Amino acid sequence: MEKFLLKLEVSRKQAYIFSSKRLRDNAARSAEIDFVTGHLTRLQQRDFFKEAAGDLYDRAENLVYTGGGHAVLQFDDEEQATAFARRVTKAAMERFHGMELFVKRFRYDENILGDERPPAFLRKTGAANLRALSRQLAEKKALRRNAVGQISFGVEKLNRHTFQPEPLENEWAESLEESVKEPDGCAYPSRIEHLCGEDNFMAVVHIDGNGMGTRVNEIYNQESETDWDGLRKELDDFSKTVDAAFKSAFRRTAEQVAAYLAKNPETLNHTPKASLSNDPPPADALPIRPVILAGDDVCFVTMGNIGLECARLFLENLINPENGKGYYACAGVALVHRKYPFHKAYKLADELCSNAKKLVAEIREKEQKLGVSAMDWHIEFGQLRGDLDEIRRAYDTEDRDKQGKPRRMELRPVVLLAGDEDEKDASKRVDIDSGVCGEITGGVRTYDYFKALCQAMWGEYGQTARGKIKDLRTAFKQGEVESRYFLRSREVSHLLDQAFPAKYRTKAEQWNQFKDISDNGEKVFSGKTASFRGEAFKDVNRVSRCLFFDAVEMIDHFTALETREEAET
Repeated sequence: MEKFLLKLEVSRKQAYIFSSKRLRDNAARSAEIDFVTGHLTRLQQRDFFKEAAGDLYDRAENLVYTGGGHAVLQFDDEEQATAFARRVTKAAMERFHGMELFVKRFRYDENILGDERPPAFLRKTGAANLRALSRQLAEKKALRRNAVGQISFGVEKLNRHTFQPEPLENEWAESLEESVKEPDGCAYPSRIEHLCGEDNFMAVVHIDGNGMGTRVNEIYNQESETDWDGLRKELDDFSKTVDAAFKSAFRRTAEQVAAYLAKNPETLNHTPKASLSNDPPPADALPIRPVILAGDDVCFVTMGNIGLECARLFLENLINPENGKGYYACAGVALVHRKYPFHKAYKLADELCSNAKKLVAEIREKEQKLGVSAMDWHIEFGQLRGDLDEIRRAYDTEDRDKQGKPRRMELRPVVLLAGDEDEKDASKRVDIDSGVCGEITGGVRTYDYFKALCQAMWGEYGQTARGKIKDLRTAFKQGEVESRYFLRSREVSHLLDQAFPAKYRTKAEQWNQFKDISDNGEKVFSGKTASFRGEAFKDVNRVSRCLFFDAVEMIDHFTALETREEAET
């Protein structure tokens, strides 16, 4: 039987979502994209394709799968596919101003070969057709010959914040919240000001799943020539499972934040300006809010001082989901002032997430079956620089190492957790301080080390002058020699000792290291990694990096969220 495939995708999603300066509008626009690409609203069970196309569409017959801002559909004839595309794109343009849709129609070819050119009896026709459809849509988007948008007629009511026509429907912010219901007694904040602490900082967190393309290819490679229906079901199940797992991870993270705040209300210290405004934060405001929840593509915002910890909780919840199937992912966290342009903060978080993925790729190049979750972050103090590469060049020291290369002040990105991807029990972890992870991270490019050092630094307040600790940043920038002389000051020399309990946190681990003493009396960490010898810099995977800078930089912008389970271990 002849079959036509149709792929519909929302283009320039970030530009659409972040075209408003209001947090609630951003969440609403993310939900609109989900709705337009075939997701059912949870409570109302509304189906955009059915509303727009009427009798041209039947969900069970026509939908192949939906997820990640696009949908794939199938039709028995070309006329029905074309009419469906016209009705859906017209309805989307009329109802959602500024949304840009691309659609590509493709005739299903029973004889098409996969990229690997297998023998005829092993043809992966379904997978090859879907790959060809995706390539043709990408080519169409690149040319942008048919990119059109609905302009204003000049008679609509304009939004006073965006100066765009008001949408016909206003329930979409609630639609996103339906799928990740806030914890009992709490409410998601609707304004950025309600997410800012006393330091006026907020955190924009971007999460992206690792190896999702590989998982899809594995599904493609399992499909036989005649099993199109089987492939369709596999893709639909995979899309739904990923979406449910990432939403579940966020829901559990929000619950953990709420539980922590119930016992530590002093953490929720809003900026005085926000508290005294005409629209102060409500008493039940939760300092975290979802913005994008589209499969493995997630963005949420939090109060600045808990941004890193919320990202950490999310990644841990993702590897231990309710359904037992874990996913590894990377996180990028941009800590910015509340007046910083939100779309720039999201772009920075996206770049940071991509940078964390590079570290994961470096590890997986040596051990392919190793699943790794990593994180990168940046705190923006107001300097509007270019991309992340330009930002990180400012972290070069002024001196050079033995190879003539600048030393690095930051340890980021860092590994959070790792495990065997083939292991059915997702709770079983790999020791990230040993093996391939330990070789590349040196045991210090880990989130555990950073967090322990932050907490140790906090313990120095009251013993070491606050200004002295912050002046370390200047010494680190100058390089190894200047840092050595600065740290010999009696006021700060004991900070070197903090690297030891940060790296080895149990008494047993510490005792094992104390037993290994070098001939000249210096404490040396055993193992294949380089040794700590009372210096601020350490060679980590052939790069000289500062052990303390990340913790010093974040000392006023980090609060550890210890959940009940962590406190008991």
